[in-house]
Amino acid sequence: MILSALLLAACSGRSGADHSGPPVPTDLRATLFFGGSGQESLSWLNRPFVGDTGDLLIAGETLSDDLPVTPDALDPTYGGGNTTGREDSFLAILDYDLQNVTYASYLGGNEGPEFISDLYWTKDGTLYIAGNGGSADYPVTPDAWIAEQPGPYFGHADGIFTRLGDDGRTLEYSTYVGGRGIDWVTHEFVDEVTGVVTLFGITDSNGFPPGDPITEPNLEAAPTLFALQLSPTGDLLDSHLLANSWTSDVRRLADGDFVIAGNTTNPEFEGSQGAYDRDFNGGTDQAGGDVFVMRLSSDITTVEYLTLIGGSGEDSWPRLTPIDGDDVVVVGRTTSTDLPVTRNARVKRMSDDGALFLARISADGSTLVYCSYWGSGEPWDAVTSIVYGPDGRIYLAGTTASQEFPVTDDAFDSELGGPADAFLVVMDTDRFRTVYATYLGGSEQERQVSIVLDDSDRLVVYGSTNSTDFPTPAAGAAPGGKAAPNGWDLFVMLFD
Repeated sequence: MILSALLLAACSGRSGADHSGPPVPTDLRATLFFGGSGQESLSWLNRPFVGDTGDLLIAGETLSDDLPVTPDALDPTYGGGNTTGREDSFLAILDYDLQNVTYASYLGGNEGPEFISDLYWTKDGTLYIAGNGGSADYPVTPDAWIAEQPGPYFGHADGIFTRLGDDGRTLEYSTYVGGRGIDWVTHEFVDEVTGVVTLFGITDSNGFPPGDPITEPNLEAAPTLFALQLSPTGDLLDSHLLANSWTSDVRRLADGDFVIAGNTTNPEFEGSQGAYDRDFNGGTDQAGGDVFVMRLSSDITTVEYLTLIGGSGEDSWPRLTPIDGDDVVVVGRTTSTDLPVTRNARVKRMSDDGALFLARISADGSTLVYCSYWGSGEPWDAVTSIVYGPDGRIYLAGTTASQEFPVTDDAFDSELGGPADAFLVVMDTDRFRTVYATYLGGSEQERQVSIVLDDSDRLVVYGSTNSTDFPTPAAGAAPGGKAAPNGWDLFVMLFD
């Protein structure tokens, strides 16, 4: 599984907080730790999912054979793996106030590793799970689209898609997703009206998925971003190869269209007519090249726009969020000294060998509204989650090893506690000013941080830590979890 130094540090210089608008998250309401005696971690795309009742669905990977599963677990036993990985997936449901773990179960086979990359939870208690695995005995159903492991016996070689009923307690449908090469499923989207499921992922399997490329020019052999749609019964409806891409982030717009960010090293890669930038700018690193942003129709048949963003260096690891009006905000990492910064950029020059960048693209892909370097370029600084909040601000979370991370005066935690801490940044979208910034962590390390906002103004920060002094509210850690991490465990923080 690819985990990397992805993206962020905040704007340079210490700033005071702007207290206009909704309050910033300075009040910690609950902290819950979850795990066993082994190591728990997250896939790099994994995000928590808030259910209809406000309960929280989380997932990850575990090396613990004593995970605190509940008596009604679908799979109560750790399966293990082989020399390419011994992680099992797990999922857990936490109550609204993070006081109790109401459900927890393993999910995986016995012959290889698994991880979960995306989650969806419907009002009727159906859980949709997308991920990857290397077990030939992963639990698939008799009606599976692909019933046998198709790829090589290597690590996380194949995608998986699983639908569970009764809030995770029953197996309704499960299938492998992939060809004879290596295939990852990274994102899933569920239409609750039609039951159609859209999956996105990366493949290097010749002939997978069955379908025709809908972009020009011809795609290179690998890696390639794909999209496919499955019927409610798991039948393949449509599939397409979209773009050469090593990694991607995908979100769904209100009208059902998808916006996708990735990076490509294909020198023949070309943007669409009328796009801001149609030409490849440079970069050869496997996880670099140029960043691109694509808008894809809801039926995955039409590229509405496709634009590149980048310079002559390596531009990589983009994360995105749509904002009001369907503009898209993208954060990423760059080594390009000639990044196309805009006149209104807060930082116009890259001061180190590498830096982070932040860009805003118009809803039709024709205009680069904003582009700026961002941060000091500290190699361990990474943005792993970006969310557009109901207050019209952007919330970013990640990890930093910098003692000079520019926290604001009202920060929850103003000092780096260990070799690497989590962080939380809140920014406006007008001038991309830092409204609020804080460290989050203990005396050891935090990583793979994700955030979720819900309609009741709760902010949940979720990740993994090995800090035994990780911050808890005055009342202590939530009683439904562990008292403190034991090795690498998951942490879940609830802010008001």
